[in-house]
Amino acid sequence: MAINVAGDLAFIHYFPYDRHPGWRLLGQVASLDPKGETEFQICGEYDTTPNAFVVPCRVALEAAIAFSNDTRMPEVGEWYEL
Repeated sequence: MAINVAGDLAFIHYFPYDRHPGWRLLGQVASLDPKGETEFQICGEYDTTPNAFVVPCRVALEAAIAFSNDTRMPEVGEWYEL
């Protein structure tokens, strides 16, 4: 699982096994434009992710805690398979 954070926003990418494109947690931030994008810094580079996949940081923390206890997909919201 990969979690990227920018301020109080995050996006989560879950990989069930090697070579699977993964799942992304669907967005839960009503104040963001659903058709817009949010900028995240990833390994020193800036990139954007669609707001449809942006969640509050507290949800990312819940997912991280759940994943640390059990490596199955965390039950913190609805996921979209890539």
